[in-house]
Amino acid sequence: MESIKADSWTQSATEYDSFEKRWHFYETVAERLVRELPIRSDSRVLELASGTGACTSILARLCPDGEVVGLEQSEGMIDVAKGNARSAGFNNVRFVQGDAGDVAAALRGVSFDMAVCNSAFWHFPDGSGVLKALRGLLRSPRLVGMSFPAWVSSSAERRAAHRAKLRELLLNHGVAAEEIERGLRESEARRTDLPELLRTSGYAIIKDVSFEFEFAAEGRQQWRAIPVFSSSPRSRSPLLSKLDPSVAAEVRVEMAEWRRQSLPPGPATSRWRILVAEVGESS
Repeated sequence: MESIKADSWTQSATEYDSFEKRWHFYETVAERLVRELPIRSDSRVLELASGTGACTSILARLCPDGEVVGLEQSEGMIDVAKGNARSAGFNNVRFVQGDAGDVAAALRGVSFDMAVCNSAFWHFPDGSGVLKALRGLLRSPRLVGMSFPAWVSSSAERRAAHRAKLRELLLNHGVAAEEIERGLRESEARRTDLPELLRTSGYAIIKDVSFEFEFAAEGRQQWRAIPVFSSSPRSRSPLLSKLDPSVAAEVRVEMAEWRRQSLPPGPATSRWRILVAEVGESS
């Protein structure tokens, strides 16, 4: 179900891990996320979309007498994550290959104190289905914690600027104005309001925290060079998917250059948001 196919992540696993080991980007976010959770030494924690294990390692250190289960769709990501866990000497971690959309089936009969998703939840096409399935896997305190970058819930002004630039480039490539407007409406309709999604899925938000940190321009460039990110997920719109592949590729490159030029040349601020929610009594 994930919007970016598992084989794309697998092809990027080594480069993704090399980036993370140099810059500790997702680790920085994960450390801030887990700080908001009441993790005990014997907690059993489920991590959705565990990747190469940046967050997994933090969780494993915090609950040495418990267990961390990483659910990950990509076999390549799991292979790298297992190697990282072995190198760190963790014996309280295991990984399950599976789609977050089928989490109930993948982990049938297993229960957890809480679930964590570090910088990935918006990739799930059916986030509501994932949250509803989690309710059956969680035991007290029945918490879900997630982190996501500010652009996921970016301002209307920033979205308008992005749409205007994309509209300009598509017109330059000969795409009809009516087709552009239709595609932009479809893309906007796919936006996910994560706080609202939690509420409508039977969760009560108990923490909503914003934070930021500085991230060097060199790191941003290395991140953008990772194959799975080289065409930004923000450009994977219904509109671009319907274009001739060569035209779509050119537009993605031009949009990436526009975003690059819109950032300052020095260190940039990476802005994030953390939500912690508990399963409602009526769920």
